[in-house]
Amino acid sequence: MRKNLFGGTLDERGNQLGCDICPLNTAPCNKVKGLDHIKGRKAMLWAMCPGDGLAGPSGNLLWAALKPFGLDRSSFDVQNVVRCRPKENQPTKEELRCCSMYSEEALELNRGNAAVHLILGDVAGQQLLGKQFKKDQPIFWHDPWNAYVVLNQHPGY
Repeated sequence: MRKNLFGGTLDERGNQLGCDICPLNTAPCNKVKGLDHIKGRKAMLWAMCPGDGLAGPSGNLLWAALKPFGLDRSSFDVQNVVRCRPKENQPTKEELRCCSMYSEEALELNRGNAAVHLILGDVAGQQLLGKQFKKDQPIFWHDPWNAYVVLNQHPGY
């Protein structure tokens, strides 16, 4: 990613990124960038979008499953690959592309402290890992992040 002359962010193809050009920007939605919650924790947890289950019954299931391992919400820098709730149940490629700059910023703010990235759901996995996303390989070392990746179904699944 790089900045254009007017301070906007461009992807590797020169396409504008961010909320200003996102189709969701005109819809009433609660944008949850969550970047101010990143503390450089040893683990990052990634989901699809705000309100997709990390609070409520699905979230309760997730946090209860992690508790025996001494992990709770404060153990993770929690992020979403889409920063507001999509109109449809699944975000479009355009919505994912627009939000990608915030995922990259989240990774930078963590400063490489995360030794593991827990990615919940196929949408988040495909968005974050691109061609390196493989359903048949749920745990692997990811060189670009210098960390392990653990892929799992979203608890709402």
